[in-house]
Amino acid sequence: MIPHNPLSEKLGDEGVPFRSRGTISTMGRTLQDLYREASELSESERAELAGLLLESLESEPEADVEAAWAEEIERRVREIDSGRVRTIPWEQVRAQLHGRLGEKR
Repeated sequence: MIPHNPLSEKLGDEGVPFRSRGTISTMGRTLQDLYREASELSESERAELAGLLLESLESEPEADVEAAWAEEIERRVREIDSGRVRTIPWEQVRAQLHGRLGEKR
């Protein structure tokens, strides 16, 4: 069963597009046609579509990798809760990054 796709009205109910000789073919549409249609979506719809496409590229997570990430997250939360590390507001991080990028130009 194909999961509900909120963008199915744009892609059609026939299913997921398939790749064929360098183009995506869904009832005669080319990759460029799909891109043009996707470009007309709202920003939030484009973001959702991008997320769905990225998810389609991901393989099943490996159990040991997932466990390692869970352990790392727990360690970082403990460090924040204990006061051993200080968080930095996004605005400050962003300003620092822009400053670094400006220096390299």
